[in-house]
Parts: sequence; C-alpha cells; structure tokens
Amino acid sequence: MSHRKGDRVSMVHPKKKTTVHAVVFKVTTKVSVATDDLEVFTGGPAAFTPSTAPVPAKLRDFLATMTLEKGARVEYDHEGAMAYGMVSKGGENVVVILDGGRQESRGPAYLYRRSNQPLPVDPPSDMDRWAVTKYREVKALSEETPCFTATITYDGKPVLLVDNHGQGAPNAYNYHPKAPKSTNWEAKLLNDVKAWAERFGCGNPVPGPIDDWLDWHVRERPFAVTASAHFKNWNAMTARLRKAEV
Repeated sequence: MSHRKGDRVSMVHPKKKTTVHAVVFKVTTKVSVATDDLEVFTGGPAAFTPSTAPVPAKLRDFLATMTLEKGARVEYDHEGAMAYGMVSKGGENVVVILDGGRQESRGPAYLYRRSNQPLPVDPPSDMDRWAVTKYREVKALSEETPCFTATITYDGKPVLLVDNHGQGAPNAYNYHPKAPKSTNWEAKLLNDVKAWAERFGCGNPVPGPIDDWLDWHVRERPFAVTASAHFKNWNAMTARLRKAEV
C-alpha cells in the first residue's frame, strides 16, 4: 500500500498495542507519521492503514512545525532549561545556532518550537552606521578563504568595494565609485572597528580587524550572535591556544 504526505492513517501503537490515528508527514522507503498524541513513528508502508478519523487541532498545529525556514526564531528544552536560537539551515532536518554563537543544535524540525523570545542585541554604537551589502560568495572558488564580492556602506551610502579570491589572502578594499573622495574610508572603518572591538570586550588583538568585522556581520550577526558574544568566543579561543602553547 502506498502512502502520501498528508494521508490520514491508523496504526497499532508499538507499546500500548492499541489502534491510534496519525498523519503521514514524510515518505521515503519508509513512512513517518505523527499521532494524535503527538508521538512520531516510522515504519514500513504495511504498518499503516487508511483512516477517516478527524484530525485534532493540536495535531494540525504540531504538523505546522514539521519544517522550519532559515532565520526562524526557535526554542527547545535542553538539559532542564530553555535554549533559544536561530535556524541557519531550514527544512525537515534543521541546524540551529544557539544564542551566543558557540554551539549549534541539529535535529528534526518538530523538536523545536517557534519562539517570541527577543533576539539578543548590542547597545548602539558607531558601527551601526556601517553595513555589508550585496555580498556574493562563489563557493566553487572558495578554497582557503571565502571567494566573494561585497559593498560596504556608511549611513546607507556605498563607500567601499571588497573582494577576496578565495586563495587565503586578506580581503581587498577599494573606493566605491560613488564614495566621496574627501574621506579615507578604509582608514575610518579600521578606526571604528577597533573602537567597536574594544567596547564590546575584545581582550586580544584580532588579525585583520576589518576582515573579522565583515565576517561577523555576514555570518554571525544574522543569527543573533552579538558583538559581545563574538568577542567572548574569540577571547575563549585565544586563551585555549595560549594554554596549549605552555
């Protein structure tokens, strides 16, 4: 018997040995279902038979969580406490970056709940005037470093073009054609980045401060990793390296 996603079926509960009703949410060589009591089971097609029992509202709500999109704010129970994060890879099996950026969680989307927990944010700073836009990465050419092009803006206006060829060299920064020539934009960005790093707790110098800020802005900031968390992670990593060298 073949089944399709969304089919209403019945099955014999493997432990209770009673008939329960469920809805199919995934079909491969096996069939995955969610029951009216919100339990999840997977078995061969023959284990399930058609059912006409109405679908309860709580199961409809549960089925709505079977997939999550990238960027969704979620929460889940972790070791007796509530953990919060952002989905970095969506679908039926997701990757969640936990608040702070030091850990990630992987698993079926239904293990996570959508959350209204406010995102962690940094206090306002001068770096809020800077942004990375039009970021385009070419993964096929990204070897030792990401191969990309991007534009850096100040107060919403383009001032710098940045690129990296993916061969391990630092990023290259050049004036944007529309940038006012009266300002040395790369020098200004460097000074602002250094002040930003110091303000938010950077305890050890970062090689390539602008490159580090750009990487944070593109890869961590979208997933609610604050500057404070970024530099806390950096400090912890450099402390481990120093300890290993002793």
